[in-house]
Amino acid sequence: MSGARPAIRGRTLLLGGLLSSVIGFCAVVLCGASTVTRAEFPLDDAWIHLDYARGLLRDGLPTYNPADPEAGFSSPLWMLCAAGVLLIAQVTGLSVVLLLKGAASVIGGVTAGVLARSVVGHGASARVALLMAIIAPLGPWWATSAASGMEVTLTALLLSMTFTALLTGRPLRAGVMLALATLARPECAACAPALLVLGWATGRRAMVPQTCALATPTAAAAMVWMTYDLVVTGHPLPNTFYAKAHHVDLPRSVAFVWATLTEDGVLVAVLMLGLVVAGFVRARTRAPRAGWALAALIIAPSLGVLASRALNPAVLLYLRRYLYPFLLLLWWPAALGMQSIVDAVAAQKLPRPRLAAGFAAASAVFAVLPSLFAARALHAAQCRDIATFHTAPALIIAAHTAPNAVVAVEGAGASRYFGDRVTVDLVGLNDHTLVHLPIAGEARLCHLLLARHPTWFVVPSSSMGRFSSGWRFVVHGAFQSDHYAQVDPPGRHEVLILRAEARPEAVARCAAVSAERGGVRALPSGP
Repeated sequence: MSGARPAIRGRTLLLGGLLSSVIGFCAVVLCGASTVTRAEFPLDDAWIHLDYARGLLRDGLPTYNPADPEAGFSSPLWMLCAAGVLLIAQVTGLSVVLLLKGAASVIGGVTAGVLARSVVGHGASARVALLMAIIAPLGPWWATSAASGMEVTLTALLLSMTFTALLTGRPLRAGVMLALATLARPECAACAPALLVLGWATGRRAMVPQTCALATPTAAAAMVWMTYDLVVTGHPLPNTFYAKAHHVDLPRSVAFVWATLTEDGVLVAVLMLGLVVAGFVRARTRAPRAGWALAALIIAPSLGVLASRALNPAVLLYLRRYLYPFLLLLWWPAALGMQSIVDAVAAQKLPRPRLAAGFAAASAVFAVLPSLFAARALHAAQCRDIATFHTAPALIIAAHTAPNAVVAVEGAGASRYFGDRVTVDLVGLNDHTLVHLPIAGEARLCHLLLARHPTWFVVPSSSMGRFSSGWRFVVHGAFQSDHYAQVDPPGRHEVLILRAEARPEAVARCAAVSAERGGVRALPSGP
């Protein structure tokens, strides 16, 4: 009988996390502040991964435009998951949006269960762990991550499983989980060297061979991904890195981290960080190895994010979701911090301790509800943004252009998915030639004129002037909002559909420059 208790406890914790994630999914998505939450994502990147998933099912390779492999996805593992979800949606007729958001929510619930099960035996009681498993998926980071349609909860789950495998002395299993985490979010590759350095710094030399065993699968996964990128683009990293990489701006990065931590208010952030600090202090005496390992799994990839991107504190989910997978792991030390409070209360020998514990649990649940409702409203507003500025123009393109039209866009996900035309990504995420051309000057303009030949543009009105020297434009449609919720505070945003005709003088000028430099490689401009 005694041997069955841990299994029952583990199942209970997992079910608690799953039940809470279902509640969060219903609150944010199914019963959201707008029906658009059931049909749209809050990020265009989710549609980009579905574009590649559709290409994988269609062509057998991750293609953006048909029969044209590219490297514009930042999470190959999530792209594979999206392909599976897309296949299910095609067979069953169910909404791919609800299926993908639902899958991310279920993964989030499993993550809460895994962390809760891990914290039991490292200083937290089963009741506190269960409370953590129930509260965590209702938290704003968790609910927002699950509803994003992106790889956030998957990355958090794989890192959680890496952590638990390390604690149970299974380095090879930890290595496989970390390799998969790297394929879900490339910054996770920084965890292996961080754990290796940690082993040497703390004098735990036994950790070194374990970390080497852990790092081997991660290195193999990274090599496979880099080989694909080299074959397809001639460069070792995905297009997303070259498009988004930026020099480190330390003050801006610090402001970005603080804005992310305090997005639900300074008081909530202080309370959360207080629990986390108390938890790490408790781990230092009761489970030092666990505390150090978890710190490495959180800090190393977070530094990778901060060192590789231009981070704007005013941009919300689009940028902050890069930190969310690692912030979700903070619930493990937070549970230990909560246990410290429970122990302190118990030491006071209060009357009716169960009533006091129940009151504390209810207070914790109600503390996250305002944040959950705020996340619900923001999620609906961001879904409306994508529907207005990406999906709606794409549907007009599909209805009013010839099948061989070439469309240049700055939002490349829904535009390709719903527009179903050859699509040129002006940012370069899905064009490995364009992304390596200087942003300033005429190189990009000439590449578009001579190699891609766009006949339509879907761009923000503020970007129209960048291309007016190369094309004559006729406005075909306009989409506006005074409450663009991707940034804080919300602002005005306008996207135009433009019929484009290349200027002969611009084409001649680019052709002359190209002839002097040895020509331009022609790229496919039609299906």
